[in-house]
Amino acid sequence: MFSGRFGGSRPTVRDDLHDFASDIGGAGVLEFVANAAQVRVVNYRAHAEQLREIAKTESPGRLPYNLLTLADQYDDFAAQAEFRRLD
Repeated sequence: MFSGRFGGSRPTVRDDLHDFASDIGGAGVLEFVANAAQVRVVNYRAHAEQLREIAKTESPGRLPYNLLTLADQYDDFAAQAEFRRLD
């Protein structure tokens, strides 16, 4: 049987959300989501730049073309993941 904090019963969604909110150091959930989105944006853009650098070192052909296409896709992912404030 599952051993939860309520005498062997399964934790509820509310318990999981409470644990999740506690895990992010008291920051609000929206702040956590915004920060996570920003980290994804930075990572996507870094991957795109790495792919472009690799493409520069390759001989002309399909490989550099495919690397540049993939880099463009990472830039698209970054644009979609950007958190925009509704001011």
